[in-house]
Amino acid sequence: MTKTQDKQSKDIVAQYPDEFSELSVKGDEPGVWLAGTLGLDDRYFIHARATLPLKDTSSELGFGLWVEVDKEDFDRYLRAENDDEKYKSFVAKGKLANNWPGFEDTIGLKVTFRTIFPDEKVYITEVFTDSRTDPLFQIALLMQKHQLELKEQVKSLITAWMKDQQ
Repeated sequence: MTKTQDKQSKDIVAQYPDEFSELSVKGDEPGVWLAGTLGLDDRYFIHARATLPLKDTSSELGFGLWVEVDKEDFDRYLRAENDDEKYKSFVAKGKLANNWPGFEDTIGLKVTFRTIFPDEKVYITEVFTDSRTDPLFQIALLMQKHQLELKEQVKSLITAWMKDQQ
């Protein structure tokens, strides 16, 4: 199944899980790549799209983040990618393998991701925060589409973060 990149063209995309990002600088391949998946030794990752707020899947700005999963979910995902019916109902849990752009200490947060649009990559639809989670991040996860002022504040925060990274 080919996943379209229409909405994802403006996304901030993590090319690797954070702990392997220095390998990309060296040009080394850290593991076995299969269309948005990565198997490395006994660890497995799936690339997912996320938006803020989570329910705003029509957002032009999204994030391509890696989620670490167990082998069973990794294998289920590989099978579902080639079977439209399985892909439509795919859902799994894992842990963020990247910090969410603009927010620190989000690596390792538990997430749920699932198919929202059958012709696109899976979306992160739930993030389970903990006591170390930035309160602004928690608000950004839950805000509604109609909260434009807050949405603009979050967008400004992320834009400032992106400038700092250059």
